[in-house]
Amino acid sequence: MAVLVLGISFFIKYAIDKDWIHEAGRVITGLVTGFVLIGLGHRFRNRYRSFSSVLAGGGLAVLYFSIAFAFHQYHLIGQTAALVFMVLVTSFAVLLSLFYSRQELAILATIGGFITPFLVNTGQDNYIALFIYLCIRNAGLTALSWFKRWPAINSISLFFTTIIFGGWLVNRMFWDSSVSFPAQNAFIFAILFYLLFIAMNMINTLRVKGRFTTFDFIIPLSVNFLFYIAGIALLGYYDNRHLDGIFTLSLGIFNLLLTSVFYGNKEADNNFIALLTGLSLTFISLTAPVLPIFHPVVKLLLL
Repeated sequence: MAVLVLGISFFIKYAIDKDWIHEAGRVITGLVTGFVLIGLGHRFRNRYRSFSSVLAGGGLAVLYFSIAFAFHQYHLIGQTAALVFMVLVTSFAVLLSLFYSRQELAILATIGGFITPFLVNTGQDNYIALFIYLCIRNAGLTALSWFKRWPAINSISLFFTTIIFGGWLVNRMFWDSSVSFPAQNAFIFAILFYLLFIAMNMINTLRVKGRFTTFDFIIPLSVNFLFYIAGIALLGYYDNRHLDGIFTLSLGIFNLLLTSVFYGNKEADNNFIALLTGLSLTFISLTAPVLPIFHPVVKLLLL
């Protein structure tokens, strides 16, 4: 597939250097090539399972970069149109992965969906549009988790969301002081991401009534503590220590409510219930040192 893509690239470059193909023709050639590769993947899906996935994945990659070139290099389409086309390609890839039951295609679609904002980036800090897009992406992956148990998809989505949201957060909080920091909006998006990832990493395991593995424990733990770190950092902008304590207690109560919901479910994994109980007790116990009204009690106990 790498040789094929490179061969196509060199041929198109040669045709461009010789002025055989105009700009629109170059994009059309890329799109046609992408769909041809996907068609070949469909043709060989039964006889050559792995190779057909590679063909379809290569076709999806060609589609992504053809649209990116149409927007960035040749300015044939606008940013909104480029984003819509890439969302359609990503949705098409997800449907293919479900239809063929191929996790590798879902991985390619997930990675492609998360690099799409970078491919259509114009340098403007339109964080609201970016985070709404991420919420839509993660909501789609949450729906996907209902049908397929593909833990790699959850970890990839958590990785990219953390990098994108966390990178923006660090940049705006510590480096870019040219504009005021939208702490309230950032906190709202952090809550949305947290709820989506909690749902994404619980739905399928609970639906199929399977046992939790080590990986199933790592993701909820990471999601909870990443959200807690981000929340504490954002609440620091309000200069009110009471908010830190209320936030910590609220996170403990939320996990406690989840524990109560699954505790009465006889088919729920006991290890999973123990995890939720541990998270609840951890955040509730952290409330005392964080909330100022408990500081005298903590000092008395230490004495």
